[in-house]
Amino acid sequence: ETALIGQISASLSSLHALSALLKVDDRNVTVDNFPSIADMLIEQLHGITNLQLAPYGTVSQIHPLEGNEGAIGHALLLDPARVTGALATIEQQSVGLVGPLTLLQGGTAIIARLAVFSFFASEFLPDETWTNSDGEMFSRSCSDLSALDENCKLEGRMENGTATYFWGFATMVTLVSDLLATLDFEGLEEGSHLDSRFHWRILDRTAHASQESVHGIFAHSSSAGYGVS
Repeated sequence: ETALIGQISASLSSLHALSALLKVDDRNVTVDNFPSIADMLIEQLHGITNLQLAPYGTVSQIHPLEGNEGAIGHALLLDPARVTGALATIEQQSVGLVGPLTLLQGGTAIIARLAVFSFFASEFLPDETWTNSDGEMFSRSCSDLSALDENCKLEGRMENGTATYFWGFATMVTLVSDLLATLDFEGLEEGSHLDSRFHWRILDRTAHASQESVHGIFAHSSSAGYGVS
């Protein structure tokens, strides 16, 4: 358990690293070089399936991208299914963690999101329109200061007397299989490290709705299965 928590913490530090870069970046260097930065973080920290940037709450970059193309352009602050959670993450100004949950494309994952506040972000969010998969359109208008939509201005903490404003989100997705691969749980079952072999299960006692059918068990040895004792 300690090793698992330690690896999750190490993986989550990727978001703080991205936030630190974006906070002081006035020339979009981080955004322009995101694939190489993400590669470095994934290689050094391990247990990360992909990293994402969402300026002003709209996903613009995912690395690696393969298999996640459909998420590009997803406006979290305009999607009625996501806006409440997105605003809560902005308000708490700390990492918001969801999961383990079952992904629509398959697999079980943990999703972590951090709201980034920058000295160089615009004071007001840009006007934007987003269309969901059913063809419904949702929009935000922030350019007319006399008739601002709700949540057009999202302020961060004052730092050294300077205001910060919402830049967007840094997001980490980690498949449970990628996370556990860093910890050699298979060795427990095979007896690689100890004289005894272990059958193991890892469960979330406050399971996400997508995990209720497996009783919150999001990983297990091949011999243990989903049975509940």
